[in-house]
Order: sequence, then C-alpha cells, then structure tokens
Amino acid sequence: GVVYFANARDIAWPDPGLHRAWSRDGKTLRLSATRLARAVWLDFGDLDATPSDNAFTLLPGETVTLDIRSAASPQRLHAALRIRSLADALPSPSPAH
Repeated sequence: GVVYFANARDIAWPDPGLHRAWSRDGKTLRLSATRLARAVWLDFGDLDATPSDNAFTLLPGETVTLDIRSAASPQRLHAALRIRSLADALPSPSPAH
C-alpha cells in the first residue's frame, strides 16, 4: 500500500508522465508512469467501453495491463480514450505563508 501524510487536495501532484501502448489487436492497453500517478482514471466519453480496472494508483516505473471490453473498433477506442489522474483533477495547493 501507499501511505499519504496529507489530504489529497493539499499535495502538489506532479505530472505522472503516463505512457500508453496498445496491443496489436487494439483491445489491450499497457500503462506506465515515470512518477507517482494517483487515481488514474480511463474515460472513453460516450463510447461504450469498459476497462478491466479503473481508478488505480501507479508507482514510478510500474506498468499495468488492462483489457478493454468494447464492440467499438480499435481506432475508435484509441481516439476516444482520455487518461486522467489527480494531477489533472486537483489544482496545485497554495504555498503556505
């Protein structure tokens, strides 16, 4: 497990440096992070697609492989995919005075 010593909103989350790679069949996604990526969330917009996992944390150098269940073509999946983490969702906290 990962332990945090502050509330998520009080942490300055750096860009996690997420990298994605699709399998040849276009239905398996490998994600890795160069820095801590907390609460990684995959979103396919209006496209009906379900990843095998979602809302997870990636440690630096860690890789996760996700199966994407969808009737959509690989091209549509790739175009619709949006990946977010807390670095995208929370503004950086104000410095203490």
